[in-house]
Amino acid sequence: MSERQSTAAKYIFTVTAGRTGTAWLADFLSANLKVPTIHEPLEIDDFGTRMPDIKIMRSFNDRGNDELVRNFWKGKLAEIARQESYAETNHTLAKCGLVENLAGSEIAKDSVLVVLRRNRIDQCLSYLARGDFLNITIDWQWYLSPNYQNNIINPEIFFKYGQMGRALWYVYEMDVRQHYYIRQYGDALNFIEVDLEQVTQPPQAKAFLEAIGVSTPVVMPERRNQNAQQLSGEIADSVAAIVNSINYDPEALVSHYLAEGRELGQLR
Repeated sequence: MSERQSTAAKYIFTVTAGRTGTAWLADFLSANLKVPTIHEPLEIDDFGTRMPDIKIMRSFNDRGNDELVRNFWKGKLAEIARQESYAETNHTLAKCGLVENLAGSEIAKDSVLVVLRRNRIDQCLSYLARGDFLNITIDWQWYLSPNYQNNIINPEIFFKYGQMGRALWYVYEMDVRQHYYIRQYGDALNFIEVDLEQVTQPPQAKAFLEAIGVSTPVVMPERRNQNAQQLSGEIADSVAAIVNSINYDPEALVSHYLAEGRELGQLR
């Protein structure tokens, strides 16, 4: 686990992919911080107001931080600012302008962004077991589309692996976006980087709480939202072989992306 600074956080969000432990993290924060904690607001009226809908997600990634996206964040952040404390582990937020709009908000200085990562092979296998990336609407609402105009990683090299490749592209695209946001906004916002495999262990969980300014006995909730279906060892071996063959340098990719004059949320 790494952190930029230690502070008593009033507002907590995540910068992460789906299937990285966000449901467990919501339970963990709720049990230990005793603050209103949401995983994903999913009531009908939440979409487009408290929860990004497909239009907002697609607009940010194809048009940038446009008026539609800004208006969503203006309303959502104003609602959060009226609360004394708040935590939301919703992984869709960072894919549609959370960081860009939080940085200039009134709650920026009191907020923490948890950069949550998971073992890439396990993460990919989780998508495959659920049958994700088989329907474009799942990409649009929950993950990312490789056809978006403003992705950092070119998906072409992944397409030859079919569904497995699409899932792996998303794994790497979200990871490089995490590095991008830390690089671009690390001076304006407080990022805390954690690995799921570590933070679900009591000693690392205690260190994580201390990093966000909380020093209490640690309560460890049960893991939940896990896949019931198990994939064959052959599929796991195939994913591992692809991951081990990829020469991945996120900082170099971010540097190249920025050198081209590109920014997430702002199309050329």
